[in-house]
Amino acid sequence: MPDYNPMTATEHRQRWAAATAVTWEFLDGLLVPAVRDAPGLHPEHVFDFRDGLRLIVSVDKYSHGTHLHVSASVFPRSKLYDRKLKMPEFQAIVKDRVGHLSGLDVEFGYATSKKRVLHFYHPPLPSELVPEE
Repeated sequence: MPDYNPMTATEHRQRWAAATAVTWEFLDGLLVPAVRDAPGLHPEHVFDFRDGLRLIVSVDKYSHGTHLHVSASVFPRSKLYDRKLKMPEFQAIVKDRVGHLSGLDVEFGYATSKKRVLHFYHPPLPSELVPEE
C-alpha cells in the first residue's frame, strides 16, 4: 500500500481518468485473498485527502458485471477520524468526494471488509453478493 500522500481536490480531479482507464478483472469473486496485484498497490488509484480520507478507485469486472469500485478508509489521528463519523455521514462524504472528482452523480451500494474498510460499488452490487456485516 502506498504511503499517505495527501493532495488537493484539483490534483485529484486531474488524476481521475488514469484511475478509471483500466478495468481490473476479479472473475473469481469479490474478495480474492490471494490477489498479488490490486488497484490499491498502484499510486494512480490512490486518492489521499488532507482530512485523512483515503479512496482507492478502480473499475472492476466481476462475473456478474462491471462496477466503479471505491474503497474508503480514514487514517488514525486525522480530522475525519477524530469526528467519529456514523455510517450515513461517512457514506455521504465518500459520495460527495467521488462526485466532485469524477463529475458523476453516483448511487453506491456498499460492503464492509474485515479490516473495516468500506467498499462502495456503482452500480450497487446484487444483494446476494453483499457480504454480511
